Amino acid sequence: MGSVSIVSPYEDRWFFSEVLRGAVARIVEAGHEPLVHIVPRASDATVHAVEAVTRDFESADAIGAIAVGFRYRADQRERTLAWRRPLVMIGGSVTGFPTVMIDDVGASWTATDHLMQLGHTRITHIAGDLSEQMDFSVHGRRARGYRLAMERAGLAPAIVEVEFDPQHAYEVATRLLEPANRPTAVFVVSDEVAFPIMAAARDLGLEIGTDLSVVGFDDHPRAEQEDLTTIRQRPAELGAAAAELLLSGVGHGPDPKQSKLVGTQLVKRGSARRLR
Repeated sequence: MGSVSIVSPYEDRWFFSEVLRGAVARIVEAGHEPLVHIVPRASDATVHAVEAVTRDFESADAIGAIAVGFRYRADQRERTLAWRRPLVMIGGSVTGFPTVMIDDVGASWTATDHLMQLGHTRITHIAGDLSEQMDFSVHGRRARGYRLAMERAGLAPAIVEVEFDPQHAYEVATRLLEPANRPTAVFVVSDEVAFPIMAAARDLGLEIGTDLSVVGFDDHPRAEQEDLTTIRQRPAELGAAAAELLLSGVGHGPDPKQSKLVGTQLVKRGSARRLR
């Protein structure tokens, strides 16, 4: 029996909790012990994550590590190579170590294109904080997919950043959806941000799907209840795939060729409809 280190910036957000669930289940199934470290999102998060794993690797039973939502940083290269043990990333940069991830750019293009196919041209992307991503680059990749789709169609991108906080998202939506020149559709960085956006729209007297079309990202368990069109991903499968890759004997050190891209799916529901 060995141990596998897992580092994640969160454990109480749906995506991260599901990733951890999938990875832990696969590690336990293989007869090993998962060592989970929650390293809060900050400018030096990668440094602290590397320190946590380095301490775990002082044990001769340590097999390797999984990092969820961290980008590989060149200034940590020598420390990670000194481990002589494999490291697999989930959702971080594809440059460097083997990574299990989805195509955030392509999926966001698909979401935006779906709204355009429904006749919408005034489409706003409600993004995560792009200037304070720290070591987590998903927000930027989803904004890039939206921007590329809009520019390819000859439309002007409009990006509004929000914090991953329901109250802040609600307040931003209340301002965005004022009658003067409001968008007819929004593509939202995640379902958990889309829910308060939809609540704000309803409180303003707007009908979702008629006055405002909404597309989210994740297919959160609540999305079906909210009738939310969204991009479906399965975070538990990402976690399990990363654990499987690690336990399969992947070598240590940077090797992007071993990376795995997991598919996504556009799930069409009533929140996104043809422009009247």
